[in-house]
Amino acid sequence: MIRTRDFLVFSGALVFLLTAITGTLVTDSFSGQGQMANVISFAPDPAVNGAESYKHSKPRADNVERLRSKITAGDGDVSIGEPVFTSVDDIVLNDPDSTVTDQTPPTSVQIGFTQDGLPLMSGELWRFIGYSQFDQVGVAQNGTPIFGARSDNVQLDPCGGVNDGTGYHLHIQPAQDVQVNCFTNIPPSI
Repeated sequence: MIRTRDFLVFSGALVFLLTAITGTLVTDSFSGQGQMANVISFAPDPAVNGAESYKHSKPRADNVERLRSKITAGDGDVSIGEPVFTSVDDIVLNDPDSTVTDQTPPTSVQIGFTQDGLPLMSGELWRFIGYSQFDQVGVAQNGTPIFGARSDNVQLDPCGGVNDGTGYHLHIQPAQDVQVNCFTNIPPSI
């Protein structure tokens, strides 16, 4: 059943809408132009000297030979050092003469996942220092839950884990280095 108030609101909205449409039609009829859409045209892309589109590119063998000849002739970009390769086709992945010279271990490795499903990195545990011992930070790669730092004097194992009756779980230890194997292998105290 329609109430009087609903009828008045509906009638007012209808009158407002009809007035707006009538006003637009009257204004357009006196201006003589009507409603016009603006058409925007963009300038064509400028040609890049030396660039080739995929459709007009040379076959791979010709392209590799062309790049090698440019590099041996010294025509590469040498402003930042040695000539820069301009194609991944020149990179040989299984070259027996190549050696890896950087044996530096990474500064941060993935040790698990946060509660949001994002990667939990060993170098970013400082973000969770405000978490209490009851707040779960995430889950280690071996499936062990990770919680905030302990505030009581419970003895933790070398990995920062404890089995306090609720099951084995790890705690963030801000003053100690992260032992990555504790998050990837089976915990030692199980």
